[in-house]
Amino acid sequence: MINSAENKELLIDQCIFGYSDGHRLLSCSFNIPEKIISLLLPISDMAPGIMNLDNDGYISGLPIPTIKKYALIRTWPAYEMKRPGCVWSHVLFIPFELFSSINNLATLNKYFNKPAGNLSKYSEKITPFYHDIQDNYKISQGKVSDIIECVYDKNTRNNIIDTPTLANIENEIFAFWSHQWPKLRRSFSFTFTGVVDRQTLKITDKNDIIFHLTEGQLNEGKLNSQKNKSKWISTLSQDMMKEQPSELRNYLWNYGKYINGGRRKLKYLIDIYNTCTKDYFSKNGSIYNILHLITDNFSTPNESIPLINDYILKSLIHKENPNQLFELVTFYIKNNNKIDLLPIISEKYLEKIKNSLVVANVDSSILLSILLLCSVNNIYEKLIFDISAKKLDAKDIIYLLHKNEGAALHLLSRNPDIICDPVIKHLSARHIIQICSVESIRNNIDIISRLVKYLLPTNDLDIAEFFYQKYPKQLVAAYIDYLTSRFTFDISSWESLALSVIEQDFVTYTSLSVNNIETIAYIFDKIDYEQPSINNIAISHWLNFFRHNHHMPLTNNTIVLLSYIYSKLISQNDRNSSKEIVLIFISLHSYFMKDSDYNHKAWAILNKSLPRFHEWKSWDKCFRLRLSILKLCLNNNYENVMFDNLKSEKEIMKLINQDIKSIKENPDFRDLLWELKIF
Repeated sequence: MINSAENKELLIDQCIFGYSDGHRLLSCSFNIPEKIISLLLPISDMAPGIMNLDNDGYISGLPIPTIKKYALIRTWPAYEMKRPGCVWSHVLFIPFELFSSINNLATLNKYFNKPAGNLSKYSEKITPFYHDIQDNYKISQGKVSDIIECVYDKNTRNNIIDTPTLANIENEIFAFWSHQWPKLRRSFSFTFTGVVDRQTLKITDKNDIIFHLTEGQLNEGKLNSQKNKSKWISTLSQDMMKEQPSELRNYLWNYGKYINGGRRKLKYLIDIYNTCTKDYFSKNGSIYNILHLITDNFSTPNESIPLINDYILKSLIHKENPNQLFELVTFYIKNNNKIDLLPIISEKYLEKIKNSLVVANVDSSILLSILLLCSVNNIYEKLIFDISAKKLDAKDIIYLLHKNEGAALHLLSRNPDIICDPVIKHLSARHIIQICSVESIRNNIDIISRLVKYLLPTNDLDIAEFFYQKYPKQLVAAYIDYLTSRFTFDISSWESLALSVIEQDFVTYTSLSVNNIETIAYIFDKIDYEQPSINNIAISHWLNFFRHNHHMPLTNNTIVLLSYIYSKLISQNDRNSSKEIVLIFISLHSYFMKDSDYNHKAWAILNKSLPRFHEWKSWDKCFRLRLSILKLCLNNNYENVMFDNLKSEKEIMKLINQDIKSIKENPDFRDLLWELKIF
């Protein structure tokens, strides 16, 4: 069959050779180059050694690449010529493009015409018949097998086949030739001879096969024997017996067009076909032998991709055998030196493969052994990473981290949910920085927070600097968690950076630990409270803070914070804060009364805001504290409110009354009396 839709512009040129004062070209449908005439002249003449040529003649053929045509020649005896041995040879110049559209090349026999009279018709181009020509040809499998062996088997050195008559082999030639895919069709060359001598042997290397005409009928032998034939030859020859294009021929046509050195590799294509029988993929057997066949013999992506993607993979997906899918994916990771690793598995299959493999009972030790070979370069490995994330435990990942760092980090980066605490402990500063640069990790605050938390004990300045620049909030949160948990390991590299972040927004960051006064007091003691970002915090914040923590214990850290809050409150003269002022005053007074080894930083804060008059009792810290509360009460005329809050503190009230009495009775301190407005 010839496809007219594809080849309606393709015409077949022709010419005729015959005797006219010597064997020569007599007529032609195109301007044929002299070199081609010289090439065809000996081939179109009577083949050596053939004495009795029957009326059907014989055919021969060869490609002519320079004009992109194939010369198919039929030679007949010209008995009408007076000169013995004269022949007619009709040459069909078949365009290479036409080979992809002709089903049975025996159709071309319809265009041969033995000369009879005027030769002008050979100067016209032939329009192919665009319809099916159904012809039944009787074919011998033994003969076809011999042709296959001569042309394709690299172990066969002799490409000469004996035949008792010229017509005895013609059907097999067309059956063999038709089965080939277009690229092989147009490169096939064959001829006949009647004698095997030195002259004949000279042309064996110019032809794929030479048919030797023998005298008489051959005994049952080479031509009809299937014994000792390779399996692939038997498979191919048996398929050539079929009249219609078979599954095997369609397979060869589909994938043969991608193959370089098609003749040499045809055997391997058929081996793959034989291995991939219809019921093969329904079994749970290994497919490594198929994959080895492909990668060992089809080493370029152009050759292997179609075979794997369209043939092997499609069958595997259809049968949904996860173990075989896993073998396919892992094979290329293990053998990535055999093939250029392009995305052989097409995108449309990826999700199906992943889903099949995730639910498959794949042993984690096998996954781990595959991951050790991964270089994170191709699509197979990405599949393996996704599958492994659901199959491997922390111990496996840690092992991988030590054996194949790149694969382990890629596994963690693609699957942040598997970054568990035991794994984090085995990550170096470089690992952390590399992982956190991946978007899936960078935007996962939970993972970042856990990373910072478990990296604090390393006291690594590089890691601290990294998180300070990229994740300051998480850095502070981990630092506060460290303080709250009362750990004792050294975090000096982290602390200075965390404090510098906190100083920029003390209110926000300390709210992370509002229920732990000791933590906030510790932070306050470490920062510079006189800088504007701290000093400008609204008094309402400190009031709310104290109201929430008014039962705080008195420690070196909390006393500093209380001193700061007290100094801020008494400078505001706010009646609404009288209760808080009294409570803080009581705490401070109690602290300085009992602790001779007082906190100097706390006193330095108070010293700036407490009343101070001359040198009279300036050394008495508690006296000055009492003066501050007394002054505040009297100046704002709410001594009753203040004193009401102090009534329960009998010792303090007793001291305050003594202070008032001593001040009134001492005429040397009129300035103090005036300042306190006590008359």
